[in-house]
Amino acid sequence: NVSKLLGIPRRTIRSWIDQKDDILAFDVNKKRIKLSPGGRPESFPDPVGLLEFIKEMRVRERALTSAHMITWINRFQTDWLRTYLAGKARGTGYQAILRLLQRFCHRHGFSRRKDGCGQQSQAALIEVRDEFAEAFHRS
Repeated sequence: NVSKLLGIPRRTIRSWIDQKDDILAFDVNKKRIKLSPGGRPESFPDPVGLLEFIKEMRVRERALTSAHMITWINRFQTDWLRTYLAGKARGTGYQAILRLLQRFCHRHGFSRRKDGCGQQSQAALIEVRDEFAEAFHRS
């Protein structure tokens, strides 16, 4: 018996046989253990749309709060929001959606930003950069 000889459970060998075509067609780094990427699937129905909204708000240098994201979700994903909140215990829905959005932002590389007293607009920074470039190339 191969499983006893190799010390591998029979279920594992059976799954390898079932996945034989996928394993042999695997055309990436062979050190990777799984054929497909792991992790929990995204629970939010339109992550690309929400990411575009977040990036657009940041490009326009607008403050982005969780309330803004909830408003966006309510406008474009109303059915999902109602279903999500219906599955939560009474009085915990708002905290649950806030936590989901915090995790979403963290997972996609967004951090909390706080206004600094010395923060300048993008237009002002571009103007300073252009003035410096002009002075640098003049000398």
